Amino acid sequence: MERFKRTQTNEIVVGEIRAAMARKGLKPLAVAAAVGMNRSSIYRRLNGDTPFDLDEILAIADVLEVPASSFFPLVRAA
Repeated sequence: MERFKRTQTNEIVVGEIRAAMARKGLKPLAVAAAVGMNRSSIYRRLNGDTPFDLDEILAIADVLEVPASSFFPLVRAA
């Protein structure tokens, strides 16, 4: 089985999710419970070991009351 390779995009998404959680004052376990994830799943994703899937991103955005697009800041060409 091929192991997930961390990417810059995944690191950005994780950072944006963490920032949104901090702004709302929500801890990982509270978000996990609200979206139906277990403890190890949320921590693997927030540590960048496993990527979030689209359904998880949409559910987290809903809990945090932000648009899912806020987790994907625009990348500007040089």
